[in-house]
Amino acid sequence: MHRPHLPRALSLVAALAALAACRPSPTGPRAGLVGAVPPVVRAAGPSTAVAGHPVAITPALWRDFQPVSPADGKPLIVVVRVAATDGATLPPAVTADSVWVILGDQAWSAAVVEEQPRAATGAELTVVARGGPKWAPGSRVDVVLRLRTNGGTPVYVGAPNQAIARTD
Repeated sequence: MHRPHLPRALSLVAALAALAACRPSPTGPRAGLVGAVPPVVRAAGPSTAVAGHPVAITPALWRDFQPVSPADGKPLIVVVRVAATDGATLPPAVTADSVWVILGDQAWSAAVVEEQPRAATGAELTVVARGGPKWAPGSRVDVVLRLRTNGGTPVYVGAPNQAIARTD
């Protein structure tokens, strides 16, 4: 059976397109383990103002070790809830685009996704990042989320000393 081969030029174009798709966004962190954490991320406090309201985050981090998982467990998942600490409604213009999870001198950064639509009240925003490192359950990490309003200047808010949970 004769199989036609793609011309070299087409193969090169496909390879370059695939490589370009893997490049990090110029406005977001490089996905995966990162060497140096930007100083603005390290300096993030437990609250910040967004759209005129103070906000804080509540992260949940876990690794799945249920029987359907690989023997060494599935990669880290982080879910971050953002809420105004004054009880105000978060405007739809408030979005999150990136998360950093920091373990000592190691850090994982990733884009976040709002997987579920916001409640009609808009009281909080919940985002998810999947595919993190396989750090040990029980490890204590710092979580920092980058928020924006209408694509404007980013603000960073953190939650220090969070435990990575384990599901069995």
